[in-house]
Amino acid sequence: MVEQKPNVMFVLINKEESTFLRYKLRLFAEEFESFFKEALQHRSGQIDLFQPTKTLIYRLFEIKPLVK
Repeated sequence: MVEQKPNVMFVLINKEESTFLRYKLRLFAEEFESFFKEALQHRSGQIDLFQPTKTLIYRLFEIKPLVK
């Protein structure tokens, strides 16, 4: 499944199409784009700026982080 925004593209790989996951991917893309708006407009190559993405994934896809 692919969700594309002006400055970024999101891909979710799943065995089969899912309306629920499509919805979640769309929400994720919208929140990601909103949260990282400045970083996306002024790309500097620093990927550490996107560290909060993990929290966004856990929250929106309703999954728990792996415990080490």
